[in-house]
Amino acid sequence: MMKLLGTIALVLALSCAPALAQTNPGTSPLSGAKGGTNNAFMQFTGPADSIKTYTLPNASDSIATLAATQTLTNKTLTSPVLTAPALGVASGTSLALAGCTIGSNVICWTGAAAVNGAVSITSNSAAALAVGANGATNPGLQVDNSVASAATGIKIFPQAAGGSLSMRVISSGTNENLGIDAKGSGSIYLGSLSTGSVILSGSGVSVTSPLTYGGVSLANSVTGTGSMVLATSPTLVTPTLGTASATSINKVAITAPATGATLTLPDGVTLTGPASSGTAMTLGNTETVTGVKTFGSSGAVGRLRIAGTTSGSTILDASATASGTLTLPAATDTLVGKATADTLTNKTFDTAGTGNSFSINGLAATANTGTGAVVRATSPTLVTPTLGVATATSLNGNSFTSGSYTLTGGASKTLTFSNTLTLAGTDGVTLTFQGTDTYVGRGTTDTLTNKTLTSPTINTPAISAPTISGLANFSGARRDSTQSAPAQITADQNDYNPSSVVCATSSTLLVNSDAARNITGIAGGVAGCDLFLFNNGSFPITLKDSSASSTAANRLDLGADFVLASKAAAYLKYDGASSRWRNMTGSGSGGGGGGTVTSVQVSAGYGVAATGSCTITTSGTCTIAQSLPAVLGATPSNPTGSTSSTGVMAGLGGTCTLTPVYSSRVRVLFTGVMSDNTVNTAAGVRAYYGTGTAPANAAAITGTAIDGEKLASMAVAGQAVPFSSGGLVTGLTPGTAYWFDLRQRAAAGGTTTLTSLFCEIEEIP
Repeated sequence: MMKLLGTIALVLALSCAPALAQTNPGTSPLSGAKGGTNNAFMQFTGPADSIKTYTLPNASDSIATLAATQTLTNKTLTSPVLTAPALGVASGTSLALAGCTIGSNVICWTGAAAVNGAVSITSNSAAALAVGANGATNPGLQVDNSVASAATGIKIFPQAAGGSLSMRVISSGTNENLGIDAKGSGSIYLGSLSTGSVILSGSGVSVTSPLTYGGVSLANSVTGTGSMVLATSPTLVTPTLGTASATSINKVAITAPATGATLTLPDGVTLTGPASSGTAMTLGNTETVTGVKTFGSSGAVGRLRIAGTTSGSTILDASATASGTLTLPAATDTLVGKATADTLTNKTFDTAGTGNSFSINGLAATANTGTGAVVRATSPTLVTPTLGVATATSLNGNSFTSGSYTLTGGASKTLTFSNTLTLAGTDGVTLTFQGTDTYVGRGTTDTLTNKTLTSPTINTPAISAPTISGLANFSGARRDSTQSAPAQITADQNDYNPSSVVCATSSTLLVNSDAARNITGIAGGVAGCDLFLFNNGSFPITLKDSSASSTAANRLDLGADFVLASKAAAYLKYDGASSRWRNMTGSGSGGGGGGTVTSVQVSAGYGVAATGSCTITTSGTCTIAQSLPAVLGATPSNPTGSTSSTGVMAGLGGTCTLTPVYSSRVRVLFTGVMSDNTVNTAAGVRAYYGTGTAPANAAAITGTAIDGEKLASMAVAGQAVPFSSGGLVTGLTPGTAYWFDLRQRAAAGGTTTLTSLFCEIEEIP
C-alpha cells in the first residue's frame, strides 16, 4: 500500500520514480507519463492548505470515480443515502426505506412507496407483513404467517371499472374455508356504507346461529320452501300442518289432551255436533251418558245391538207398545232368563207373599219349624244348634266314649289342651292353677323361679348365683370347683381381671409370670366376694398396696406390699364399704403384722445368681452366688459396601449379640473405618439394636436407633475415616437375646464401605 503524505511524500516519490514528470507545479503534485502501451495519464488535485492521506488498496483493481457508471462488488455502505436507486435483485437480512427504523422488522418504509414488478416476502413471523402508521404496533394491515405448515392464503383479483373485486382462498389443497371474524363481541357489517344489495350465493348458505330481522330473533333452521313467515297472523294457503298445536280453529275451541288423541273421519263423512252444549260420544271409548236417549222414533223401530265378548250379538228390543221402566241391579251380574236354567245367589223368595208358592222336589213348603236352612243331607252343618240330650260318638272330630259323666265349664270359659292328657287321682279333689305357667312334674327336670322351699332336702343340687339370707350352715366340706388359669403375666398389671372372671365365674386364679411382676389392682370386685390367688410360677408377684396405677375401686388395701412368692397363695375379700380388696391371709411385708413364716423365696437378681430349690421351708438347699454381667467383644466380618442414600443394615447382628443376665441396661460401642470410592462424597453410620432374627447385610432399616448418625466427608476417593458409634441402651429384659448392628449410608453418592470393625457390648447395673 502506498501513502501519499503531502509535498514531502511526493518529493520522495518523484526521486524514486524517474518515469513520472511533474507538470504545472503547485496545481498537480503528481502526474504520470502519457502515451505508450499500457500507459495512462493520472492526475491528482489536492487541497492547497492541508495535508490529506489517501489509501489505495493493496491489490490490482479499478478505482471508482464520482461521475462514472460503475458496479461495486462486496461493498458495505454504512447509512448511505440512495436517490431513486434501481436495486435489482438484492440480498440481505433487512431493508429500511425512506427513513424507517428497522427495529425487529426485516423490511420497512415510511411515507408513500411504489413497487414495480412482483414482490415476494418470505417470513414465518406473526407479523410477516405489517402496514400502518405505527408499524407492527396497531397496524392497519397485518399478515400472520407464524404457522410453520401454512398452506392457505388470500388472493385478491381487481377488475376494471364497473367490475367486481374478488377475494379468494389459495392453497395447495383442494377445498379450503374462508373465515371473517370481528374482535371480541364486535359485529361484522356487510354493505353498511353502500346502497346496493348484499347477495349470498353458492351451493348453499349455512347459518349456525340465530338471525335477527327487524329486532326479532329467527331460528336457525328452515322447514320447507317459500317465503319466510314473520307476521303474527299469517295467511297460509292449503298448508300441511303436521302435528300442530292450536287452541281454536274457525272459532271452534280445542282443548289439548293430556297425552294425545286422534280424530279420524272417513272420506265423505260429515261430523255434526249436538244441537246444544254437550260432549260428543265416541265409539271406542268408555263414556258416561246422562239424560234420556231415544233410539228410533214412532213407527220406526229402534233397537240396541250389543256385541258378545267373543262372537255374536244381543238385540235389546221393546214390545210393540212400549211402556214402563226396566231397572238393572246396581252390580255386575247376569240377568235371569224366563226359560233358561240359572243359579240364584243371595236371593230371598217369600212364600208368605201374595201369589207366591215355593216347591221342593214337587212338594210345597207351606210351614216352617225354627229358622235357617232346610236340613236334608245326612251330614248337615248346623250352626249353634240347641241339641238337647243328644247321642253322639264324635263332635268336631273329637271322639267320645259311651258312659255317663259331667263336664262343666263356667260361662265364656275355654279349656285348651294340645297333647294327650290322662287325669287320674282321688274323687272330689280340686286342682288350683296359678295363672299362665308351666307346672312341675315329679319326675321331670325343671327350673324354678322365685320359689321358697321350706325345710327341703336337696341332694347335690346345681344352683346358679343364689342369694342366701341368714346364716348359711355348711355341715360338710366346701369346695370352689371352678378355677381359672389365665395367660402368663409378662408385664406389671393394672386393674387386673383376666377374661373378666373375677367375682363372676371363678373365685380362684392360678397365676404365673415370666419375671418378678407387680399387680396394682384387681377389677370386677363385688362386696363380700372371695378371691384366691395361687402363684404357680417361678417368679414372685407383688400385690402393691394402694397403688394409684389402678382405678380407686380396684386397688388393694393391704397395709403394705404383699409378695406372693412362687407356689404361695393369698386369700382376698372385697370390702364393699371402702371399695377395696382386703388380704385375709395376713398383713403385707411392710405391715409389721404377726403370723408364721412358712417359706422364704430367694430369686436371682441384680448381681445375684440362685440355684437349687430356692424356696427355704423346713428343708431344701438354695445356693446364692454373685452373678457376673454379660459382656461381648467381637470382630465381625466386613460387610458388602452400599450405594443407598437412605441407608441399609450392615448385617453385623449375627456376631454382635448379647443376652443380659440381670440388668436392663447395656453399653454398646462399635469402632471401625469407613470410606467412599468417589471424591467429594460423604459416608455415615448409626448403631441399632433389636430382638428376634438379626437383619442380613443390605436389609431395610429395622430395630431401634442407639445414637445419632456419624457422618464423614470424603475429599479424596477411597479416603479412610475412623469412626465410633454406640451408647447406653436401657429398658432391656434380662434373659432376652438382643442383636446389635450398624446402618451404613452413602450420603452423597458413590459406594460406602466399612472395614476394621469391632463391637464391644457390656451389661451394666
